[in-house]
Amino acid sequence: MKKNLKSLFIIGAVLISILGTLGHFLYEWTGNNPIVAYFSAVNESTWEHLKLLFFPLLLWTVVSYFLWGREKKCYWGANACGCLAGLLTIVTLYYTYRGALGFNIDFLNIAIYFVSVVVSCYIAYCCIVREKCCWNDMAGILFFIIMTILFWIFTAFPPQIALFQSPI
Repeated sequence: MKKNLKSLFIIGAVLISILGTLGHFLYEWTGNNPIVAYFSAVNESTWEHLKLLFFPLLLWTVVSYFLWGREKKCYWGANACGCLAGLLTIVTLYYTYRGALGFNIDFLNIAIYFVSVVVSCYIAYCCIVREKCCWNDMAGILFFIIMTILFWIFTAFPPQIALFQSPI
């Protein structure tokens, strides 16, 4: 079962990566559809790029829960911990290299995204395999609900701080 679980998390990482990549362009492709704006990046801000990880990972979490996750202890908590780690990876790596170099490199931004997907899936996988999570399922579900609401609010009303401002 451990091998099957590993395969499922690899499949999840690939699907999250594909959906997140498509999510980068979806808003523009749909003619700036206001509904799509709540689930995909609407500009080049770091905050909007966090959606590229969060919403595909949330979708994968929901789908895989119904496929096989119901039998796992702390499934939602594990995925929430992985998601948070991935989001923090994006922010930390981006602002670290950007602060050190003083400019943006698209290749590094893309690499950071894929690294964050792997970090997210790996942490969730490890928590589920060990049946030990940083959060229980209720806390994990609450995390996903609160983050969804925050993404929706800050898409419509972005605060005037760097995280929410497009560098372009």
